[in-house]
Amino acid sequence: MSLRRKHQTRSRKAESVTQVTPVEIAELFKLFAVAGLVIAALYLVSLLERIPVKSIVVNSVLQHVDRNALRAVVADYSEEGFFTVDLAAFEKDLENMPWVFSASIKRRWPSELSIVIEEQKPLFRWRENALLNQRYQVFEVGDVTQFEGLVVISGNDQRSVHLAGFYRDYADSFEQLNLAIDGVYEDGRYDKRVKLANGIILKLSRRNYLKQMRLARSALSLFPLKERAMIAEIDLRHSNGFAVQWKQKDS
Repeated sequence: MSLRRKHQTRSRKAESVTQVTPVEIAELFKLFAVAGLVIAALYLVSLLERIPVKSIVVNSVLQHVDRNALRAVVADYSEEGFFTVDLAAFEKDLENMPWVFSASIKRRWPSELSIVIEEQKPLFRWRENALLNQRYQVFEVGDVTQFEGLVVISGNDQRSVHLAGFYRDYADSFEQLNLAIDGVYEDGRYDKRVKLANGIILKLSRRNYLKQMRLARSALSLFPLKERAMIAEIDLRHSNGFAVQWKQKDS
């Protein structure tokens, strides 16, 4: 009986070993497989990091952007890896340049970066030494003398969109009277002065300027051309109408 029990005990131990060992081997193979994939991935990443940027191409026709300044920004990224270069930072550095409105950069396989730049479009002069772009945002450049023909808008920087929109709302209407608007000026109290191409100044209050602009146009349409040429300014800030100031006659 003792020998039989010992034999049964040995048999159970042997069965236990044969049941556990395949599971352990399978898990070990899984670990090896995962480790192999990780090693392969790391190796692939290291290979990709070594791919250099061989060319950076600007695919835009530029009129105002400083070429030397552009080359300097591009040079800062020319030594970066093709896949590791920070495109967002690159675009931001380009957009910080004076005449750049927006910049977009794309990777072109196998080793080229393609840059598309949209320049600022000066639509208005802003105060004395700045401009308004296509979104009526203020941007500064070194010299604005070449843009002296643009309409002048002046006011608080936060009011640029409002004032440009104000001009747009009335420009066509006054053009129909051959009275182009040359400038829109707003002071700290939001009172406005509108300068017409023939020199007439319209003075508007901050609260009723829409009604006052309509009144000014109606009034000017009633003046004969000869009398209109003698007007210096029209003050529309009066609650019961407007006041006309005439130009001084030559003595």
